[in-house]
Formats: sequence, structure tokens, C-alpha cells
Amino acid sequence: MVGSGDPMWIGKRCAQGKTMGAERVEKDVVFATATTGAAASKRLFTVTGCVALTVVALCTTDLVAAVGGATLEVGLTGATAVLIAQTTAENIDADEVWSAAAPATKYAAITDLIPVWYIVNTGIHVLYTVATQAVATGAIKFICFWEPISEDGYVEAAGVNAAA
Repeated sequence: MVGSGDPMWIGKRCAQGKTMGAERVEKDVVFATATTGAAASKRLFTVTGCVALTVVALCTTDLVAAVGGATLEVGLTGATAVLIAQTTAENIDADEVWSAAAPATKYAAITDLIPVWYIVNTGIHVLYTVATQAVATGAIKFICFWEPISEDGYVEAAGVNAAA
């Protein structure tokens, strides 16, 4: 029997505002040479307040560089490779999990993902950086798992081709 002080759970939230498990937000990036695939940093997720977060990248279409040697990394404002280390873009293929500098694979050990949670405050955002050469084509689904630290902590997907 549930006592009168126990929270009533509906889905992952209860009436008192508590949650079970991390929140999540997704962003699909379809690379194109002159825009989303251009050599630059682009914002993936916008952070408000203070949150703890991590990012997983799932390739949905093989990445192809405009000219060989394009690299890709995922990080935070001021630390562009802290979440997923830089790797050669053409080593990221459809149906692979990209989680490290090594070429992506069809699976990733969960122990490889657990330590990569960061506490992030307002003004620091999650971004991807294309370096060396542009990425001409391909697509990746980026998934950000996050937990609010401050009362106003929140993460949302940035607009298409949003500047870092």
C-alpha cells in the first residue's frame, strides 16, 4: 500500500516533480558540404541553467568527405573534443555507434560511455566540429542524455546549422 507521503508516479515523473532516469533530446544532422558539413563548429544542443549530460552518436548514413581527410569531433564550448574525440569522418558508417577517436563500431561497451558525463552551466553548449576538410554527405543522430542540476536546468536541440 502506498503511504500518503509517497509520490504518485505517472510515466517517469511524479506529482512532486521528481524524475526516474535521464531526460533525452535528439538532433539529426544531415551533412552537406556548404552548410552542416563545412569545416567549422556547429551547435547541437543549447544548455540553460546547470545540467549533467553526455552524448551518443548513431550514424544513419555513411559519412563521405568532400576531399579526403575530413575529421569530426563532439564537445563543449571551449573543449571541442571532450565528449567524443576527433576521428576521421569517413570511418563513421551507417548503423555504427561513434563514441571515441577509434573508428565507429556496431556496438560500444557501456563502460566506455558512463565516465563521459559533464556538468555544464548556462553559456556552455554541446557542439560538433568538422575540421581539415568538409563532410559532403552522410547523417548522424546525436542523442543527449541529461539531468538537471539547477532548478532551471534544461537542454534543447539547436536549430539547423546553428553557429557554435
